[in-house]
Amino acid sequence: MYIRKVQLAPFGRFARLACEFKPGLNVVLGANEAGKTTLINAIHAALFIPPGVRRNSRDWKEIISRYLPHPGGDTARVILELA
Repeated sequence: MYIRKVQLAPFGRFARLACEFKPGLNVVLGANEAGKTTLINAIHAALFIPPGVRRNSRDWKEIISRYLPHPGGDTARVILELA
């Protein structure tokens, strides 16, 4: 099983982003501040952070609060498609 597609809508600075992956090794490549770490953190959040995280939890403070859409968003969405 592998991650075939990641959709961010919204997450961090991305209002909408879709990335597709193929079986085997995939490389995320881009200039500084292109969103590579944001993409990796979105995948991490979708796989390992439960959906009902409370605002006073460590996961909220360390991960989710940094990736809420600006200005003033309170929801971040990550959709993973697995194959």
